[in-house]
Amino acid sequence: MAPLVPVAAAGSFTWTQASTSNAPSARYSHGMVYDSARGVTVLFGGAAISVGNQSDTWEWNGQSWTQRVPAQSPSPRRQFAMAYDAARNVTVVFGGIPSVSGLLGDTWTWDGSNWSQQSPATSPSPRFDSAMAYDAAIGKVVLFGGFDEVNGNFQLENDTWEWDGQSWTQIHPGASPAAREYHALAYDTTRERVVLFGGATQLNGAGRAQDTWEFDGTTWIQATPAVSPPARIAHTMTYDAVRQVTLLFGGGGNGLDVGDTWAWDGTNWTELSPTPSPSCRDYSAMAFGQGGNTVLFGGYANCNASPLGYVADTWIGGSAGPPPAPLVVSGNNVNPIAEGFTYAPLWTATFTGGTAPYAASIDWGDGTTSTGAIANNPSGGYAVTSSKTYLEEGLYTTTITVTDASGVQANGQGSMRVTDAIIAPSGINFTARKKVAFSGPVATFSDADPNGTLADYSATINWGDGLATACPGAACSISAQASGGFLIQATHLYVKQGTYAVTTQVRDQGGASNSAVSTATITAGD
Repeated sequence: MAPLVPVAAAGSFTWTQASTSNAPSARYSHGMVYDSARGVTVLFGGAAISVGNQSDTWEWNGQSWTQRVPAQSPSPRRQFAMAYDAARNVTVVFGGIPSVSGLLGDTWTWDGSNWSQQSPATSPSPRFDSAMAYDAAIGKVVLFGGFDEVNGNFQLENDTWEWDGQSWTQIHPGASPAAREYHALAYDTTRERVVLFGGATQLNGAGRAQDTWEFDGTTWIQATPAVSPPARIAHTMTYDAVRQVTLLFGGGGNGLDVGDTWAWDGTNWTELSPTPSPSCRDYSAMAFGQGGNTVLFGGYANCNASPLGYVADTWIGGSAGPPPAPLVVSGNNVNPIAEGFTYAPLWTATFTGGTAPYAASIDWGDGTTSTGAIANNPSGGYAVTSSKTYLEEGLYTTTITVTDASGVQANGQGSMRVTDAIIAPSGINFTARKKVAFSGPVATFSDADPNGTLADYSATINWGDGLATACPGAACSISAQASGGFLIQATHLYVKQGTYAVTTQVRDQGGASNSAVSTATITAGD
């Protein structure tokens, strides 16, 4: 586990308002996560001025917002839970408040192109103001609490659920925070803990809490910091992996909204007090990752400021923090793969450090190059993957180049040992008379090498009577079949009746070989 950066080091954290010509409309109760595979921050839904609940999807690339137009989307909603599932490279949305009466309990995923509704056999009850975070240590999305209705009764929950990409499973920790709504979760990737702070432990936002809890994948543990943020609801949290602290911003205090920024290092909370700072607000959303910084958008301002109401500003937090770790790329040595086969995906390299988003290119060592896809590495950092087909056997040196958001490049070298493609022969049974020359097919074979030609192959036929025939030759030929593959035909004279095991061994110029056995049935004849 990497050493923690002292909270004091996060004191250089700053907020800078971004200048955007095109942005989502002013709103609150929306969701935001960072899609680390695609290097974009994803925003969905919320409630906007005059038009109510939204179902739009936007992405922030570090410079500007772009509205996406998927073929289908979740229904308009607010106060739902949202997290990025790094194991499956999708954004997950659960529940919320619809535009009509009732509560939502559906699960949706966004893959960067379209939203897909999931159909798990079991789910948490329909609810709003729950919270979710992806727990990388267990590879699942964790959901806690919220407001639901059971048998006509409104109530708060303190249940814990896990989403594995296909189904929801309720777990039963030995200890749990009190039932609540309006709380926030974030996952501390360094300490491998889901962090919970605050919320309301009574209906309608009453019983505002200032407790800190951590989930270790098995149970909830209450922390006892010497200093904590004041009690609040509807705040937002994210984990800053550069400064290795959980960040908390804003929310509804006891009376008016607040606009303070706090950092949690696993032991204590420290107020950062950056200047300038986003105005006080609740129901905003923020996500860490874009360029090694945190992005915050929107919310509802109720703090005696003018004007009150929804906001549509974009803020970048953390630009004055310590630089990211150096970008280091390590090429993989893959051994062996067969020529002619398409491998997808091939993990060509892993890398750490730098600033997301990343781009990668691969020089395969055979005169070809391709763009690499960026995937999360379960062991930490990222992986560069791609599909590849080598046409000839040999040892190839690969060079993988990764470029980060700051334009920093790093290279790593690996290797691919490509073996000859597998030859697959199949024997053909035949019947002949003794002392009468047999002439016909004895075997077929295929080769995965797409460049294989007749001149590449030879064969030996052991007839089972102590004699053998070389092929091609005067008594044997190899020909290509119109339907694909190759045919071996030969001539041979058996002098005794009986049953013989005929072994046909096929070889190519690269040294690969394989054999097949067929049966020759020799009759007495007339």
